Amino acid sequence: MIRSVVIPCLALAFGGCLEAEDDVVQFAEDFEDGIEGWTASGELGVVTTNHPGEHALWLTPGASITHPLDITRAIDTDESPYGDGFTDGNWVEYSGDCGGRPALALEPTTEPPGTLVRVRLVLEGPPRDGFTRTKLMFPALPPFIPAPDDDEDPYAPNDPPDVRFTSLVVAAQAPCHLDNLRLMVSGGTLGY
Repeated sequence: MIRSVVIPCLALAFGGCLEAEDDVVQFAEDFEDGIEGWTASGELGVVTTNHPGEHALWLTPGASITHPLDITRAIDTDESPYGDGFTDGNWVEYSGDCGGRPALALEPTTEPPGTLVRVRLVLEGPPRDGFTRTKLMFPALPPFIPAPDDDEDPYAPNDPPDVRFTSLVVAAQAPCHLDNLRLMVSGGTLGY
């Protein structure tokens, strides 16, 4: 029985299915140290929740917070270690009492648009009873990011440039609590 458990672990350790950065959280915030490192706008604050020592961010309508990121990823190409380029590890997740339908967008940070992208999470509300865990998958890369070459097309452009996620913005449209925020951009390539 022990042997059947050890062999798959050894396979993963010696170049199995997962790449080095797969399933690694790229950014995490539990607000236990307040909003240090964040730029805040509007009415918000860190409050105690659940039990003493547990904190969450309280946001009012129109409030937002922004944190810098420095996550660079290549767009998938035929040379990608993922073969056809499928990755399923690009998402934002959080705990909170924010009801409604949250929205997740990837936006340009320069004019004209380039390969620098901000991640924007909009919490809709209204608040609901109790905290729940919410997970939102990244949308497709915006159309201003060039697609990978088509090896069958001799007129295809050069390989696309790397994409850099420069900031995470969280905005509230209704009052709610936010906690245990995580951003996952899996692997060294973005397969869309």
